[in-house]
Order: sequence, then structure tokens, then C-alpha cells
Amino acid sequence: MKRLFISCLGLFLATGAVSLAVAGGDALPADLVARSWEQMTFDGKRANRYSACGGDCIAVDTDSSVSLIGRPVAVDLAQMPVLTWEWKVDRPVA
Repeated sequence: MKRLFISCLGLFLATGAVSLAVAGGDALPADLVARSWEQMTFDGKRANRYSACGGDCIAVDTDSSVSLIGRPVAVDLAQMPVLTWEWKVDRPVA
């Protein structure tokens, strides 16, 4: 079994140092932390706001902010060589 860190639901910008500390006190909700999600933030940037929205869905609210979340998963790459996910966008970025 390989362990992967699945990173999703955020924008990754290479314009700043990445940190595991949460910027501005924008901590992940307890229900996401309990499911092993971790937030990575960028020094000097405000973090996105994440919330569980039922099932495996996670909502992201962003307003001049950037961060990403991920969680470790155990995957047998021989049995599942491709990981997939879906995105839903309520409205385009202005």
C-alpha cells in the first residue's frame, strides 16, 4: 500500500511560502479535522473558508484568499491506479 496526500479544493499559487499554520485564525471546522483534513496556507495570505456540506462534499468560500486542503489516504495503486474527484462551481470567478 502506498500512502498519498490527496490535495484538493483549493488553489495552489507558487507566489509565497507554504505553511501548515493557519493564517488569520481561519481554522478548519472540527468535523473536517476529525476526518483527517489538513489545511495548508501561504504566508501573508488569508485562508479560504471550508465547510462540510453533506456526504463527502466540502464547500469552499474564497474572497481574495488562497489555501488548500488535503488528507492522507491509503491506496493500493495496483487495484486503483487512478483517483478521481468532481467539482461543482456555483458561479464563475468575476
